[in-house]
Amino acid sequence: MKKWISFLDGFHRLGRREKRVLAGGAVFLFLLAFWLLVLSPVLDRMSWYERKSLEKEKDLVELGPLKDSYNKIRNHVDQIEQRISQGKQDFSFPAFLENLAAESKVKNRMTTLRPHASQTFENLKSNEMEVKLEDLTLAQTVDFISRIEHSPNFLYITDLHIKTRYGEPKNLDLSLIVSHYEKNK
Repeated sequence: MKKWISFLDGFHRLGRREKRVLAGGAVFLFLLAFWLLVLSPVLDRMSWYERKSLEKEKDLVELGPLKDSYNKIRNHVDQIEQRISQGKQDFSFPAFLENLAAESKVKNRMTTLRPHASQTFENLKSNEMEVKLEDLTLAQTVDFISRIEHSPNFLYITDLHIKTRYGEPKNLDLSLIVSHYEKNK
C-alpha cells in the first residue's frame, strides 16, 4: 500500500505536460491491451464464422441438385421395389419366357433358353436367362421385347444383340439376357 501511495505522490509532483504524457501512455497501453486481448480475437473469430458461413451456404447450393437427383433415383428404386413385391410368388421364369414366345408366335424360332448363375444382393435375388431366337421379322422382335418389358413380374433385359441374317437381310437373329428380380426369402 505504501508503494501505491509513494507512486501517487511521485505522480502529483510531476508537471502538467509529464502527467499528460504518462496518462496518454497509460491510455495507449490500455487500448493496446484491449485490442490484443479482446477485440482482435473477437474480430478473428467473427471473420472465421463468416468464412465458414459462406462455405456452408456454398455447400447448400451444391447439395440442391444432388437432393433432386437423389429423390428421383429414390423414387425410381421405390417403384422397382414395389413392382418386384407385386410379382407372383409361384413365378416360373423359364416357363414364363416360353409362354411369352408362344404368345408372340415365335416359340418355334427359339433356339436357346439357358439359365445363368443367380446373384444375390442385399435383399434381392437376380436370376438370368439367355434367350436366342432366329429368323424373326422386325415386328416379331419388337413384340417379344415389348412383352418382356411389360410383364407383370419385374423383368429386365441386361444384354441385347440383334443382327440381320446373312441369307435373308429382312429377318433378324435375336440374342438377349433377361434378368428376373425377386425378394430374398
